[in-house]
Amino acid sequence: MDLESMLVDSSRIIADIVAENVGDSPEHFKKLIDLAFSGKEKIAMRASRVATFCVQKYQHLIEPYLDRIIQELPEDESIRKNFMKILAETPLKFTEEQLGILVDKSFEILMNDKSSIANKAYSMELLYKISEIEPDLKNELIPVIEEQIPTGSSGVKLIGKRLLKKLYKETGRGK
Repeated sequence: MDLESMLVDSSRIIADIVAENVGDSPEHFKKLIDLAFSGKEKIAMRASRVATFCVQKYQHLIEPYLDRIIQELPEDESIRKNFMKILAETPLKFTEEQLGILVDKSFEILMNDKSSIANKAYSMELLYKISEIEPDLKNELIPVIEEQIPTGSSGVKLIGKRLLKKLYKETGRGK
């Protein structure tokens, strides 16, 4: 199956059609991931978006690619957003090494003024998710989210306030 030729535009209908064609096939999903890391900007963005739809249905497909995604998280904001969405929203098991890299990269994205709103939001979500595994992270995460709220977009503020409420409760820090 020539997935690249199927990714003719960024429309949702095309993304759904390609995701349906990929289905539960590890072979087709590998081709999709390879396209997402191909360096071909538009194709990579479209492929990474389709990957999010595939993973929503078939979570196990992403597992063989976690190391690659975590190690090589693309710089392109759109492609990164799709992978951050997968990492933040999919129930996954990470190794200690993966957790360390994800914490570093997520904090870096969150504190970078040039990061997109979506990437900041997914970074906060992912850091909170990791703090459920590594509770000591909660106290580090609180001041970083607090710092984002005054200047953040409405989306960042909304997610930040929601996560802070949970973090304050879980750490006993009332606000």
